[in-house]
Amino acid sequence: MRYTQGFNPHPILSLALPRAVGVTSRDDLWVLTLDEDRTGELIADALATAAMPEGLCVLGAREIPVKATPQPIVATYELTIEPEWASDLTARTTELLTQDAWPVERKKKPKGRGRQAPQFKTIDLRVSIEHLAIEGSTLHFAIRSTIIPSARPKEILSLLGLPDSAIANLTRTGAVYSIAPENETDFRTETPTTESCTL
Repeated sequence: MRYTQGFNPHPILSLALPRAVGVTSRDDLWVLTLDEDRTGELIADALATAAMPEGLCVLGAREIPVKATPQPIVATYELTIEPEWASDLTARTTELLTQDAWPVERKKKPKGRGRQAPQFKTIDLRVSIEHLAIEGSTLHFAIRSTIIPSARPKEILSLLGLPDSAIANLTRTGAVYSIAPENETDFRTETPTTESCTL
C-alpha cells in the first residue's frame, strides 16, 4: 500500500460509505492506493488469506482510475422485526407510504466557536427513499445518497416508531456506486453468499 509522507506516515485508504454506529454490514467498499501494479484477483487473494480477521471476508477487488472517487448512489438495508414491533410497524409503514412528505427535524452544525443554542432545520426524508416494504419478518428499505440532504437510517427507524435500540437489528445489504470523474462506470456491491464467504 502507498503511505503518506512525513513524520507519521499512514496508509492511503478510505471507506466509500461509512456506516452509522450500531449498523452491521454485509458489504463495505474499501478503497486503497498501491505503489505497484497488482490485479484485483491477486489483491483479493492476498487479503483473504493473510489479513482478514475471523468473521470478515473479501468478496473481490478491482482497479479504478487514479484519483477516482467512488460515490455512493443508493444503499439497501434490512431490519429484522422483533415480534413486539410487528403490528405497529406494519400500520406505520402503510401510513407513511400514503404520505407525500416525511418531514423531520435535523440539528444543524454550529457555526463558529463557543456555546450556542441548538438550531434545527426541517428536511423531507421521502425524496431520498427509493423503497420501503415489509416482507415476512423483515423490513427492507433503500436510501438514495445523491439526494442532499439524504435520509439517515436511524431517522427512518424513528419515523416508523421504532426504539433507538432497533439500530442493532439493522444491516446494510448492498450498495451501488459511480466512479468520479468517469461516472459512466457504475458498480454494485452485494450480500455475500454462503459459498463465497463463511461468517
